[in-house]
Amino acid sequence: MSAGVLVAMPVVYHTVVTRFKSYTETIYLVGNSPQNEARLTQWANSRPGIDKFVCERRDTDLWVRWEYRGFYQPEAVRNAPQHLREIGYVYLGERGIAIGAVPRDFSGLVGDVLTDSRTLTVVLLGSQASFGLAGLWLIRSANRKGHPLPPLFVGRYDRSLVVGAITGLGLFGFGSLYTAALKLWVGGTPPSPWNAVESMSSSARIVLLLFGAFGAPVAEEIFFRGYLFGMFKRADHVWAGILISAALFATAHFSDLYNVPAVFLYGVVLAWVFHRTQSLLSSMTGHTVNNALAIGSMLVR
Repeated sequence: MSAGVLVAMPVVYHTVVTRFKSYTETIYLVGNSPQNEARLTQWANSRPGIDKFVCERRDTDLWVRWEYRGFYQPEAVRNAPQHLREIGYVYLGERGIAIGAVPRDFSGLVGDVLTDSRTLTVVLLGSQASFGLAGLWLIRSANRKGHPLPPLFVGRYDRSLVVGAITGLGLFGFGSLYTAALKLWVGGTPPSPWNAVESMSSSARIVLLLFGAFGAPVAEEIFFRGYLFGMFKRADHVWAGILISAALFATAHFSDLYNVPAVFLYGVVLAWVFHRTQSLLSSMTGHTVNNALAIGSMLVR
């Protein structure tokens, strides 16, 4: 998880920064000419990165306030003295500069991450790669230390695929009933960051479908069922392993409180299927079928 967060930090940082609105207030010493600030206002409001510009005369001085997103001053703010000279001001210097930032609405921050295809790709790739690689490394490490975990792929592949497909259909059916019951209980669709899919671009939808339906099942099954549940199964604590791995699985998928019980039950079922078939292919298939149907139906709606 830490590795995934580190990989995603630069892009997520950019998304977070844009949730701030910064300002720069400056008093320019400009003498008495020109008296009309219309040209300056028109120029400033047309500059890239400027959200709002206001100015007023204070005796012979000129007070201005620039507002912009993020923390980095746009070019117009940095080069304002040069432009003042170009449009006829007698620029003599400045005083009383003030710089600050105030947070904008953070309620849509998760939605911003979900709707931007680049940010979404980095976040999903980082988290899934960290789960998958960490699981493989830990499994290999246990084998090297002489404490091998149960094998991941045993038995016929066709049987594992069939069992997995049936499991996935069952999970999707349960999820649909759970969602319908939840709507009746809370009197409507509960708030969730996944509601942001309505604002997703086509590229973001493709990213979500590919990583959610195919990347996540492989990486997460390796870590939660192959390694985590495997550690308990090796010690002959099967049910403890099923419940603990399912609880951590639900915690890792905490997007809103309403869905935690359902995700926990998904984890229980997937661990049980892996235990019974002795093949991670069955739980991977079940995970894939459920995610593909759930995400696909969500995007279609």
